[in-house]
Amino acid sequence: MYIQSFIKYKRMKPVGLFLTLSFFVCSIVTSQEQLTVTFGELTPDDLSFKTYEDDPDASAVVLYEKGKTDVQVVNGYIKLVTTTHKRIKVLDIKKFDGGTIHIPFYQFKKSKEFVKDIKAITHNDKLKHYVKEDQIYTKDDGTKWWSTSFAFPNIQNGSILEYSYRIESPFFNTFEWEFQGEYPVLYSELVTEIPGNFQYRAALIGGRKLAYENTSLKKHCFSVEGIGDTADCALAEYVMRNIPAFKGEDHMLAESNYIAKAKYELIQYESLRGEVTRYTKSWKDVDKEFRHDKDIGRQLRNESYFKGAIPQNILEIPDDLTRAQAIYYFIQEHFTWNERFRIYSEIRVKDAFENKTGNSGEINLALINALRAGDLDVELALSATRNRRIPTQLYPILTEFNYVTAFLIIGETSYFLDATDATTPFGLLPVRALNSTALIMDFKNGSYWEPVKPFDKSVTFLNINLNLDEHGLIAGGVEEKSKGYFGVKKRTNIKEKTKEKYLSDRIGPNKDVTIENYKVENTNELSETLSESYTVTIEPELIVNNLYIRPFFLNDDFSKNPFQLKERDYPIDLGYPSRYTILLTLNIPEGYTVIGVPENKTVKLPGNQGTFQMVFAQTETGVSSRFVVHLANSHFTTDFYPALKEFYQNIVDSKRNTTLLIQKK
Repeated sequence: MYIQSFIKYKRMKPVGLFLTLSFFVCSIVTSQEQLTVTFGELTPDDLSFKTYEDDPDASAVVLYEKGKTDVQVVNGYIKLVTTTHKRIKVLDIKKFDGGTIHIPFYQFKKSKEFVKDIKAITHNDKLKHYVKEDQIYTKDDGTKWWSTSFAFPNIQNGSILEYSYRIESPFFNTFEWEFQGEYPVLYSELVTEIPGNFQYRAALIGGRKLAYENTSLKKHCFSVEGIGDTADCALAEYVMRNIPAFKGEDHMLAESNYIAKAKYELIQYESLRGEVTRYTKSWKDVDKEFRHDKDIGRQLRNESYFKGAIPQNILEIPDDLTRAQAIYYFIQEHFTWNERFRIYSEIRVKDAFENKTGNSGEINLALINALRAGDLDVELALSATRNRRIPTQLYPILTEFNYVTAFLIIGETSYFLDATDATTPFGLLPVRALNSTALIMDFKNGSYWEPVKPFDKSVTFLNINLNLDEHGLIAGGVEEKSKGYFGVKKRTNIKEKTKEKYLSDRIGPNKDVTIENYKVENTNELSETLSESYTVTIEPELIVNNLYIRPFFLNDDFSKNPFQLKERDYPIDLGYPSRYTILLTLNIPEGYTVIGVPENKTVKLPGNQGTFQMVFAQTETGVSSRFVVHLANSHFTTDFYPALKEFYQNIVDSKRNTTLLIQKK
């Protein structure tokens, strides 16, 4: 629901305004002063700034930025107005890609935001190059979002890019200010002036501390000509200094969980007529709304339809788990997902079933209806995908949810189910849905939160048997077994790639390896372990009479270290626990001798959360090896980052640098 200023003030009755803004900090003032900056007038410090010692690789630094959000009367309508002023110093033009600015704005039905008063200058020492009005353009992004864009001219090393603009919005539900972004920031300030008839809940996200904060009452800050007295406003001023650039990396949840920002959510609004509208409701209110919603609640009432749509022999399976699995695979095979995510609109379950294609909401609501048709205990689960912020549990913010799954209970065991992905077996959620928690919509007993736990037995096992022949060539067989998320990943690759491309990727850059006679079993039997087998031929490096053999020649997830940052101040989320094992046997004929074996290695993460082992042994016929990577956990705090970084580097180095030396007599 959006609060929009459809009514002009001259139609409203006067009413007293009151101060009810909720802050994320107490009303205090700290010692560091605010900066006062005039647009177009650079300071000596701006001009002399050359490098940023805390991040020497930064291509640019934000010298200054300020946002101010207040409520104004614009052409007789109430608006939420935000002005932004920003200065960016370019340090390395070769790496800098921020010369084009995109300002997003929103349009909903007949109401829309307006971007106005754009000013932009490229400062090169004392020379100023202005962005002209005809160089500013607006684009429809194909959704309800539009963008106004412009490009700075004459950018070079040392340029200072300065711009400001104003957004007038009829939407009051939420607004935010990001203190942190892709470049380091020396100074970032947010100022808000909110009249007392708007009650907001504000939160500081990202865990960084404010350098300055002041909250106070500003008298007589808002008025409407000819209507009542002037209103008081809640004034808030927040400053952060020396904020590092946010650097995303593999194995993280959405950036929005960690980036430093202030976020405001509208709780309540009292119009000048005295009408009070609450926007933050209880979870009971949410249950009630969803139960009667045409796109969610009503679409859960198709149990009788699915009793006729599902084959009778499936519904008559006596065992609950076996029946649930059969229903799941029936729905999964019936549908083709159109790769759209829907919860609050465009959900028509019966139409989607008849067309055999649908969005995520339609497919998983069909699954829920089908399971209920099979007399199983299942509820709707609301969640967010991994690329979205984890929904807050403190109060309802429904826009934080973007995904629907099924929550099935059989006896003492519960299952999250998602039938959109054609390669995901019963009981596994796709990796995109592994995002902490889900809200179980139990309309009879009340909704509750349930942790989203990944399948904990994802395993890859490789058994490699090789023979060195008298001519110095190596040949043999490989058998691979994959289950859990490893099986899902393999099946997806097999489905999406040609056989030649898939096998080429298995070899990677190792041009001395050839794969032939490839066979795969259980590609479509998702509940079974995926089995692959093939033969390999390897031409080892020969120097004089020495053969240099790389025993770990297949390309996999350990070919490079995913952790490269000097420091990481947000958690590591691998998605799921895993175990990866290679057993290698190399048989050597007479006339060849093993000149020692590589050093054995064992590396453990603190608290036994992970183990890496590489063990070699000489045998009567040659060499055997065991290579194991076991991660017992999938989520690690920032304290684990140095250990994880070293852990993975050990694995990568061991795969890349381990060599067997075999000498020909």
